Amino acid sequence: MMASVQPNYGENNCLHICGMQGSQKCFDILLYVLKKTFNESPEILKSIINKRNRQGNTFIHEAYINK
Repeated sequence: MMASVQPNYGENNCLHICGMQGSQKCFDILLYVLKKTFNESPEILKSIINKRNRQGNTFIHEAYINK
């Protein structure tokens, strides 16, 4: 797996960080790269997108919380 999708100490992956920063551009770029990287493995891509952090939030929760 790519280092960028490895969770940090709070179990946040790169998508969580984009959600926390409220950066649509960051999300668009990362999603593009992740789709290209895991094109052959849709289950891995799905698990990255649906990953929950220590608080039980997905990146969508983080984006909502941080507007």
